[in-house]
Amino acid sequence: MKHGDDKALGRTAVEKGLLAPGELEDCLRSLAACRARGEVASLAQILLKRGLLDARSLAELLREAAGLPPDFPSFQRYEVERKLGSGGMAVVYLARDRALRRPVALKVLRDPIEASDRRRLRFQREALAAARLSHPNLVTVYEAGEEDGRLYLAMEYVNGRPLDRYVADHKLGLEERVALLETIARGVHAAHEGGVIHRDLKPANILVTEAGEPKVVDFGLARLEEGTTALTGTQAKLGTPLYMAPEQIDRKIGALSPRTDVYALGVVLYELLTGVRPHQGESATAVFAKILREPPEPPRRLVPALPRELDAIVLACLETDPRARYRDAGALADDLARHLAGAPVRARPASWQARLWRRAKRNRAVLVWAVAALAVGVAGGGWAVQRAGKGDSAPEPMPEEGRTTSTREREAAIRDLEVARPALDRAIRYRRSRDATHEELVRRVDVAQAPIEEAIRLAPDLAAAHDLLGIAWELKGWPDKAEGCWRAALSIDPSYSPARFRLGRLLVARSYQLTLGTSQEEIDSNRPEAERLSKEAASELEEAMKSSPGLEDEIERAIAAAQLALVRKDGRALEIASSALARFGDGEGAEALHWIAGLAQDPADLRLASLDRAIEIASNFVLARFARASLRNATSDAPGALEDYDALLAIDPRFVPARINRAAILLARGDLDGALADAEAASAVDPAYGWAHVVSGNVRQARGDAKGAIEDYTQAVGDARAAPVALKNRGYVRMVEGDHDEARRDLEEAVRLSPGYVNAWIDLGALSILQGDPRAALADFEQALSLDPQSALAHVHRADARKALGDLEGAFADWQEAIRLDAKCERAWTNRGLARLAAGDLPGGLADLEQALQVGPRTAEASNNRGIARAMMGDLPAAIEGFSEAIGLDPRHAGALYNRGRARLLSGDPPGAIDDLQEALRVAPPGWGLGEQARALLDQARKK
Repeated sequence: MKHGDDKALGRTAVEKGLLAPGELEDCLRSLAACRARGEVASLAQILLKRGLLDARSLAELLREAAGLPPDFPSFQRYEVERKLGSGGMAVVYLARDRALRRPVALKVLRDPIEASDRRRLRFQREALAAARLSHPNLVTVYEAGEEDGRLYLAMEYVNGRPLDRYVADHKLGLEERVALLETIARGVHAAHEGGVIHRDLKPANILVTEAGEPKVVDFGLARLEEGTTALTGTQAKLGTPLYMAPEQIDRKIGALSPRTDVYALGVVLYELLTGVRPHQGESATAVFAKILREPPEPPRRLVPALPRELDAIVLACLETDPRARYRDAGALADDLARHLAGAPVRARPASWQARLWRRAKRNRAVLVWAVAALAVGVAGGGWAVQRAGKGDSAPEPMPEEGRTTSTREREAAIRDLEVARPALDRAIRYRRSRDATHEELVRRVDVAQAPIEEAIRLAPDLAAAHDLLGIAWELKGWPDKAEGCWRAALSIDPSYSPARFRLGRLLVARSYQLTLGTSQEEIDSNRPEAERLSKEAASELEEAMKSSPGLEDEIERAIAAAQLALVRKDGRALEIASSALARFGDGEGAEALHWIAGLAQDPADLRLASLDRAIEIASNFVLARFARASLRNATSDAPGALEDYDALLAIDPRFVPARINRAAILLARGDLDGALADAEAASAVDPAYGWAHVVSGNVRQARGDAKGAIEDYTQAVGDARAAPVALKNRGYVRMVEGDHDEARRDLEEAVRLSPGYVNAWIDLGALSILQGDPRAALADFEQALSLDPQSALAHVHRADARKALGDLEGAFADWQEAIRLDAKCERAWTNRGLARLAAGDLPGGLADLEQALQVGPRTAEASNNRGIARAMMGDLPAAIEGFSEAIGLDPRHAGALYNRGRARLLSGDPPGAIDDLQEALRVAPPGWGLGEQARALLDQARKK
């Protein structure tokens, strides 16, 4: 069988109600696994092997899925034209009554009848009972007969659509759906009054004509209410699992009665109101277990906009104990009519005591504490608990609650949300496409956002509306607004799990982003906030997972569990993510599991592989892009990191951490314009975010714009998390500019705010050196090394202090240690080289300075130092080359201009020397230490 045939077969089986969607998905996963192992397999084989279909049903499905003409039965009176559908017991054909010349629906039982006289008798009795029924909303049974060993029913042919399709195609509003079910319940009540129980009510067995008239069809499983056990007992468990009442599964619960059909109508109403069924599972066995043991989630938890009266009506239908339900479909129809008329309904929400008692009766493990809890509240709630067990009458009336929103406004708001949801879904699907753009995404989200905002205007107490608005803002790149919407939803309804799950997920993302900064100082400063967000995320996810609303999808629950393990740091995140991936494969949602796996494992190549897979599945998954960019940058793959940041920012240009991190990479690569553009864009999104101003200041400092850098750092000081770094950087710029007093104030404030800030202590020491106090400097460097003995930079600076104090041996020891700790520490090579030159070790000094050029960036200072070394060795042409290189890198480097002027004068080039020395004096900062020597050399050059 071809893959397309497998899909057609599965689709047909589900449409016919012979297979649950979960069963089909499980079989298809097994089929994929077989084929991955090289086995020859088909869906048909798996269905047979698992006993989900018998050979006859499978043969018919295969013919139908393949479009082959069926083998129609023939009857004297009826001419069969085509097959309408089939079930486990019978096949329904469109036929023509030759005598009366009218179309009929002909239901033919599958199995020959000769082996069972008892079955013939039961069929005839129940067919006759159905034929006596007369109601505009019940299909009319014309006759029952037998021909060539085949039992058949000839019924009214209804040219209509199944209930669920009709509702979807006509986009019926809430009240229209409720009114439709009231009409259906009236028809079912007529059957009950005629002594017939349907036993298989479901949307497929309720056809709606184009005129909007519903007809209950398929009484093939119906039974006489007064039928004998001998005739009915063997068929007690017939029905469709998702719509079966508990007593159809376990006869110990009660006998089949009109209340059995009330339960099925409750399932249909639940589905009409929420879009899902109250109990779902991957197999009939799993569904049966849930029906028997798990109370359904209240519809209002899935759709909080639903009126409380409807919530109570549905739950009254779905009571496990038949005695607690409406006595028949007529009582249900009456309560629905009351709701539609705006009158108080008889259904009322069960008290917390009653709900607890029911759960306890299903689960012996909670019985003891349930009894204790009930005992505490017996004075106020004992009567309600007793009422829950009686149930011969319908639920008691519930007084109307005060509303903040009128019924008309609420209905209008719900209609707006029904318009918005599919538009929002389309926007979400678009974002997953590889060619998605931010502009088009925003346009699509706006289509959905307008009706959502109108719904909130009409009914501000609808939690679902705030939840959807949060999704819209998140898609557009406004996480702060999304967070506000989800918190608003939870303030309206704290039990609304969808918003709680999304809030928890957002907090996980925010916490994670704070762990990937542009520097260790940024990461350290953000750590307390990251930990706070992690704790809050864990709390929200735990609460969301306590109940199923919003987390019906199993992969979504797995993602929540993996995220919870991730923020708890309990070591189970990788296990949970891997297990879920093994179970669900790489379908929609798997990208989040791969992202979590990427964060939770080592080494880097395994993390990278998981992140690669996440991006293959969803190329616009920004968290995976962000994680991979950070990992690539950490492993010296700056081009790869930039590629990820580019893709991320194309779909989400408001992603501030990505902007800042890309700016830092561009700064390191010398793209100052690009770095500044990113930093300023980040500041435009969040003007109060200090780290964006820190990066802007770093770029301006690299440009030589000291004033602009100081302004940026001053803005950053307003953000407490960025303040220590901003103060340290501002102090450094002021130190370089000669404003030593202000520099000291900044640096001392930086270490006051962050006593463990190593680089701030280093800069304080450097400032003390400049101010002529090497002993104070030595104390600052000692403090830095006590905080981080592995700091190569601290060793380099302590060497400077020791050298200034005459301790050359100690200085050389520090330079050596710095090089050991970091062989690429350009400053250690440079300073040791200069010290060797001063000590007369010209080859050693030159070697160190050459090494500095190899390991460090080609800076003006490094080239100037190499020029000095060459000049000391008497190689003036090479010295001039080094000084020229320095000036090319920094035209305002006064020291390089002075040195080249001196070398040119020694080489016999007074005009060149004059130009260099004049320029050096022009660009030199106030108080330049070489000023007097430069003027003396300039006079000397002019005389020559």
